[in-house]
Amino acid sequence: MEVSLKTKTAKGLFWGGMSSGIQQVIAAVIGVLFLKYLSADDYGIVGLLSIFIAIANTLQEGGFSAALINRGKEEKKDYNAFFWFSTLLSLFFYLILYFCAPPIAAFYNQPDLTMIARVLFLSLPLQAITFASSAMMARRLMIKERAIIDIISILISGTVGVVMAIQGYAYWALVAQTVANALMKAFLIWFFSPFRPSFSFDFSPIKEMFPFSVKLILSSITNQIQGNIYSVLLGKFYSKTEVGIYSQGVKWANMGSSVLIGMVSSVGQPLFATIQNDRMRQLQVLRKMMRFVAFTVFPVLLGIAFIGREFISVINEEWLPCVPILQICCVSSIFGLFGHLYNQLIMSHGKSSFFFGTSIVFAFLQIGSAFLTLPFGLYWMAFASMVISFISLGVTHFYTSTLIPIRLTHILKDITPYLFITVVIFVAVYFITRGLESMLWRLILKISLSVFLYVFVMWRSNSTIFRESVNMILKRKTNL
Repeated sequence: MEVSLKTKTAKGLFWGGMSSGIQQVIAAVIGVLFLKYLSADDYGIVGLLSIFIAIANTLQEGGFSAALINRGKEEKKDYNAFFWFSTLLSLFFYLILYFCAPPIAAFYNQPDLTMIARVLFLSLPLQAITFASSAMMARRLMIKERAIIDIISILISGTVGVVMAIQGYAYWALVAQTVANALMKAFLIWFFSPFRPSFSFDFSPIKEMFPFSVKLILSSITNQIQGNIYSVLLGKFYSKTEVGIYSQGVKWANMGSSVLIGMVSSVGQPLFATIQNDRMRQLQVLRKMMRFVAFTVFPVLLGIAFIGREFISVINEEWLPCVPILQICCVSSIFGLFGHLYNQLIMSHGKSSFFFGTSIVFAFLQIGSAFLTLPFGLYWMAFASMVISFISLGVTHFYTSTLIPIRLTHILKDITPYLFITVVIFVAVYFITRGLESMLWRLILKISLSVFLYVFVMWRSNSTIFRESVNMILKRKTNL
């Protein structure tokens, strides 16, 4: 079991990390091209609809993916019930949102939103038909297949969006990219997944999973509201430009965190679920994954914040106002990533009630802070969100300690060395490069020096995580 567990973890982290890494590289290239051809207004008008997409997707998925992964035995009838439930629900939501498009446009005083919404919302039913198949692939740890699906989808949809942006289609390029990505994923997931639905409409498994899932649904809805409340408030009380600036800052920060979330999510809950009755083993696995996350998250996310000004300046100086948002969101994402890892373990214990309670509390805190900081502008709103993310991480850690014998001293011992090394390296690189006037050369030197020094320190200190990561990559490269 020990060897199998290590193998599954290594394989999942490798393919999940490779998939997320390649996706974010492609997304970064696409994002750079978009910044060249699209304006803040283009991003802003599409960003106004993000909260509706997020809530509808949450309702369609309904927390049943997590419930299926936690179920002791894999049965086709469970997945079939989930497929028809999510598919029919998605069609219902699309019709509601289709007819609600004019009132949404009127609320924001943006007449173009009516047609944009009706096209963009097509992504909802396309995503819904993949939920059951994706859940089965996650349960079976089909990480390699998901990597192929995600990479091909973002590459093709990104190409569609960039071509349309170059041709002058403005915000329609972003809409087309979203719908094309959903369409490609639907096709490829159906091709790779072993699940095939049947015309059986037995929804009894949904009833069985509902007590667990309903709390996740409510929790996810409140999380989506609190996560998107800024776009709603900015869209109502500020201009499209402010919405675009805020969304760009969040976007570039999320690119770094998405790599690590992809790695953790690919193995987290399924792995913890297989050893949910062995708390000491869960503790060992959690601490191992904490060290791995710290090893990568600090140089990646703090690194994005470190080079943010140079990076944006090289692309387009008109976007420089988004840099402070980017930097604050990078710190928020660090808290969120460690919290996400805790949540994977909590989910494996079936504790959906925790998510329900905390999501309600933090939704009120987030929404309240958004209204309080609204008069002070974008940066204070982002800072308030970061503080709440930190508080949320503390609460999640405390609850996790009631499930397994994890202590704050454990976590500090595991992650502090990586944080200290990263900060010292960035401080040194800052003083080395601050005299350079060329933003491009400063960017190149910051990245190259930071990477070299971090790898050198990890190698000289004989870091176990660094050594294992290198060995895993070399082994995979040899096998490929």
